[in-house]
Amino acid sequence: MSNPFFPENEIDWILSEFQHILQGNAPFSMGERVTEFENIFSNYVDAKYAVGTNSCSAALEIALRVAEVVQGDEVIIPTQTFIATASAVVREGASPIFCDIDPQYYCMSLEQLKKKISINTKAVILVHMGGMISPDALRIKE
Repeated sequence: MSNPFFPENEIDWILSEFQHILQGNAPFSMGERVTEFENIFSNYVDAKYAVGTNSCSAALEIALRVAEVVQGDEVIIPTQTFIATASAVVREGASPIFCDIDPQYYCMSLEQLKKKISINTKAVILVHMGGMISPDALRIKE
């Protein structure tokens, strides 16, 4: 594991931001800094909107709701993932369908995914594991 690195010229700014939050002068989540981040990020990815969340669990739940995943739907997820992926699917009333991973990349493969798709499949959640992105990601997106 590597040590975190912050450029010397940014340390004072980072510490002052944390101090501002800890003294109760700014919200720990949400607030103007999050809005600023959302605007910068949405411009960076050329999207109309971006939503900053406090966790991947919250982000997954939002994504599933936007995709209109409901009870009776199936969402394909990789076997190699954190419990939050399956939990978000279950919280929406849908069924998580586990898909085997490619042992070289620890990510979902298109070959295995094709075996899991059914008439009830509403969504697929790709999980990048350990910095590895499935080489099939773009083909899966199609």
